[in-house]
Amino acid sequence: MKIYPDTRARLGAVDEIVSFPEFENGVVKVLNDDQQRLTETEINAISGLKIENSQVVSSHNLNDLNWAQRALKWRKLSKSS
Repeated sequence: MKIYPDTRARLGAVDEIVSFPEFENGVVKVLNDDQQRLTETEINAISGLKIENSQVVSSHNLNDLNWAQRALKWRKLSKSS
């Protein structure tokens, strides 16, 4: 703070720098493969990120397609969600 005094208003000892802590905590737990510790609030906060198995595209399948086929596949998948 001595070097950048302007940050004091945003990074004070009691200031919150995270706008959506439930979302951030939920994402971190999922990325750390720690889903069993998700709270109900965190589950609700990250629910928009969930994709169904039918929407998952394996990289193996995409490697067998040319760029035009990939674009059509992504377009089809994005319309179905």
